[in-house]
Amino acid sequence: MTALGVVTGTAAEARCLPRPGAGLAVAIAGADAGRAEAAATRLIASGAGMLISIGVAGGLAPDLAPGTVILASEIIAPDGVRHVPSPGMRAALAAAFDGPPPLNGALAGSDDVVASVAAKRALFAATGALAVDTESHAVAAVATRGSTPFAALRVVVDPAERALPRAALVAVGADGALRPFRLLAALCRRPSDLSALVALGGEWRLARSGLTRAGLALSGLFGGGGGL
Repeated sequence: MTALGVVTGTAAEARCLPRPGAGLAVAIAGADAGRAEAAATRLIASGAGMLISIGVAGGLAPDLAPGTVILASEIIAPDGVRHVPSPGMRAALAAAFDGPPPLNGALAGSDDVVASVAAKRALFAATGALAVDTESHAVAAVATRGSTPFAALRVVVDPAERALPRAALVAVGADGALRPFRLLAALCRRPSDLSALVALGGEWRLARSGLTRAGLALSGLFGGGGGL
């Protein structure tokens, strides 16, 4: 039986996490809410007794820097439903971090990528959430329906004042892998996206460091004799 089912958005995010093995399974949802819901459902069907959504998120709260790790206190779905993660999982994950602890706060869920600064501001005003992603609310909904303990760990990549370039939105395939030819084609159509992509690359490196910290926390729980 798999103790923990992990849902993440992309292959790059998955590489920051522990390798799947005894007690842990990882599913990549391709940054899509529907695929995240299907992945979470499959993980439970295969025996996962707990779920966690982990990966990057877009910043909503002003001045929240790239690389900031957020341990969700609640997840606010697009329809306004609020999912509360398992207190036991949250406590165990927080205690497993070396160095600065993760920031506690709400995550907003969106079925579509929230790309513009104006959309980020509107979502922050409506929810007060620190960040937004496209998988956590779907995982939380599946877990809630099945009375399965769950948690969400997310790392800010693009801050609230940064719009995501359109080229970045088409660069990830359904399997979560980077599609470089799509990226190049998008840049040919919108060469002005290049500077924003360069900035996003720097922000991703900071986020990857935060994801690596989150992965080490999971390794300490599942690979080092610990447990949730």
